[in-house]
Amino acid sequence: MAFIFLFSGYRLISKIILSSFNLKNLIWRSLIPLSIIFIAQISFCFAQSKPPITATQISIPPKIDGNLDDECWQTGIPFSDFIESSPRVGIPATEKTEAIVLFDNNAIYIGARCHMTRDSIWMQLTARDNLLGSTDAFYVGFDTYHDGQNAFGFGVSPQNVQSDFKLFQNTNSDDTWDAVWESKVTIADDGWYIEMKIPYSALRFPNVVAQDWRMDFYRVVRSNRQEYHSCNYDPKVNGTVSQWQPLTGLRDIIPPLRLSLSPYGTLYYNLYHDQSLDLTQDHLQFKGGMDLKWGISQSFTLDATLIPDFGQVQSDNIVYNLSAFEVQYDEKRPFFTEGIELFNKGELFYSRRVGFVSDYYDLHSDSNHTFISAPLNTKLLNATKFSGRTKNGLGIGVFNAVTGNTFGNAITAEGDTAEVLVDPLTNFNVVVLDQSLKNNSFVTFTNTNVIRDAKGRDANVANVLAYVANKKNSYAVFSYVGVSTLSNESGDDSREYTDGLLTKLGLKKISGNFTFEISHLSISPEYNINDLGFLEIRNLNVARVNLNYDIYEPFGKFNELHSQNTISYDYRNSNGAYAGPSYSGNTFLLTRKYLGMYSYYYLQPLFYHDYFEPRVEGRYYKSPAVYEIGFGLSTDYRKHFAFDAEGGPAWWNEPGRIKYRWKVAPRLRIGNHLFIQPSTETHLFYNDVGFVSLDSASNIIFGRRDVTEVDNIIGGSYYFNSTLSLGLNLRYYTNKGVYDQYYLLNNDGTKTPTEFSGSGDYNFNAWNVDLNFTWWFLPGSEINVVWKNAISNFDGITSLNFTNNFQHTFDAPSNNNFSIRIRYYLDYQMVKKLANR
Repeated sequence: MAFIFLFSGYRLISKIILSSFNLKNLIWRSLIPLSIIFIAQISFCFAQSKPPITATQISIPPKIDGNLDDECWQTGIPFSDFIESSPRVGIPATEKTEAIVLFDNNAIYIGARCHMTRDSIWMQLTARDNLLGSTDAFYVGFDTYHDGQNAFGFGVSPQNVQSDFKLFQNTNSDDTWDAVWESKVTIADDGWYIEMKIPYSALRFPNVVAQDWRMDFYRVVRSNRQEYHSCNYDPKVNGTVSQWQPLTGLRDIIPPLRLSLSPYGTLYYNLYHDQSLDLTQDHLQFKGGMDLKWGISQSFTLDATLIPDFGQVQSDNIVYNLSAFEVQYDEKRPFFTEGIELFNKGELFYSRRVGFVSDYYDLHSDSNHTFISAPLNTKLLNATKFSGRTKNGLGIGVFNAVTGNTFGNAITAEGDTAEVLVDPLTNFNVVVLDQSLKNNSFVTFTNTNVIRDAKGRDANVANVLAYVANKKNSYAVFSYVGVSTLSNESGDDSREYTDGLLTKLGLKKISGNFTFEISHLSISPEYNINDLGFLEIRNLNVARVNLNYDIYEPFGKFNELHSQNTISYDYRNSNGAYAGPSYSGNTFLLTRKYLGMYSYYYLQPLFYHDYFEPRVEGRYYKSPAVYEIGFGLSTDYRKHFAFDAEGGPAWWNEPGRIKYRWKVAPRLRIGNHLFIQPSTETHLFYNDVGFVSLDSASNIIFGRRDVTEVDNIIGGSYYFNSTLSLGLNLRYYTNKGVYDQYYLLNNDGTKTPTEFSGSGDYNFNAWNVDLNFTWWFLPGSEINVVWKNAISNFDGITSLNFTNNFQHTFDAPSNNNFSIRIRYYLDYQMVKKLANR
């Protein structure tokens, strides 16, 4: 606002000078605008010089009960100058908030008063780490190394549901990280009161006398969808942590010995039933293991899982894959999701490679064996993570895991059944060095290494990622160079090595309403990271321009606008051959009544040479031009009933070839305890064209097909309180394809009708139920009771309608798994305190 006053005053002074030569008149007529300028400048300077957040040392800690009536809270220095960051930016907060920071030799204590009327507080119970829904929330964040890039966050809701997370690369968030800390909340007529105790064992910080931290308080008021920060957070400026303000007064704290054990035991009962064979098998099994966390120094932590067991993780949403690319499933195993932000920074680590059968079987099968079954999972023997950051901003991470020999069942040439090795003893290793630089810049080196026993394939990949921003944090340049080396056994017991290269260079505008990125990506044919990473494409160059425009403050009838648009041109790396251009983008508008509206588009206006769909190196499919548009709505999540809906058509420049897609996801909130979210997503392809198989003469066979894909999910949760919950995820997925014409793919990418003796028709169905009862009976300790039911079938029966096909699914073999797990958290500091009593 000060700049508006300055500009207006300048224009007014200019007019005065030009319109009058009377000095007296000039002076009098200038007094008003000059006064405005002076007042605006003072106001602007005052707005920028906010009081700091001060931590007060105490000798007697508060009782964590949410009442804030302990004497120590009276000695603290309250902070109350919160500033709104959404929907408006940079104005004083509407609702008053007071926060106090205390500390002693063991922990940091946060007390907060979130003022508002009792009936205005939104108190929906949610899952841990999922507070950004239909509930108020209060957070505190600590940048303990003052690097403006990495931080720890802790939050609570009025129902005392906790959330903890890490921030890295200034903006990105990892909410899979969990710490053990205490909080209590009380509700009063004038608002809700919060007490937190965050032990030093939950943080990492340098061992120095005077701590130099940044911090931020963040409050969400759900009733009016407002958000407040203690810092003057500007969403137009790149980064979050870099905008936080200093925390003063924190000194003479010593990082404690961070050592905790979490032993666990799980009892499994598995029931398998195949009605076609009238076969029922059951199995009772007990598994035990332990997780270890050891703070080797004030900055570094060793995490290890011994005899790991992930049998209770939620089932994958498996799909039938018609594309040329591997499906990338989400990681759900806790050890591989918690605290791995450093390992993911170089984009070389896909943790699902660890514990799942690789393509070793495909490489080493021979004509003497016909496999009748091969497991999907390998036996994970152990896994460890070592990570941390020095006081000079150097992040170091080392990950290592070992999987055991895995066998499949095969029939030999003599007709006997034998066990055959499908994945050998394997060691997976990741090393990361990440140096934080000035101006939120960094340089990261990552190396991944996979070594297989039994003369298997080995792989080594290394890359360097450099990101350099200017002092104003408005522009940045980045570069990415990766080198891969694969080694395979040759016939004379020596090894053959294959090297590949990836490079990426780019320029970004990273702050302001308008931002952009210009980049060029080059991937050689030999570049391969898929032994421990995930990469779909090879032998391709991509020139790309991203253009983004964002409005973060209310305008007209809208609260905000976000628009992203991308222009790409692809061509072959090996010979520069044409692939084709594409254009894509989306726009989101949020009204003042919190109705979200968005649109998306994808344009491929010319023939595109698809080098991946034929599944044969050097061949391509001349894909016709395609145009896709879509629209969506998202209603106000504050309502008891809300919904998301989107969809649209895509059509190809080929007679009758079209796709329709739609998704509807209602949200039903019943009271403060029950939340139900069903969803259905449908894809209908008519006259779609794609790869079928290779015939006996190695000709590439394509087919024209109608495809129906439907994904139905019912998700729901009932929260008894902040520590006791029941969750359900039920899913039925079906994908059916019917072919009416087959083609021979020509060398020029066109297709010619042909006779095909086989059939590409298919019918795939999958059914999953995951029911999970969770009780956090002590901090860090939990009991989980889980029921999982899985059914899937694949055949060529395509004549069934949806209802009959659903019933047909249950004719397939089913697997029911019941399990009870108890996990107990033991902290060295806690045990030491009990022993000294």
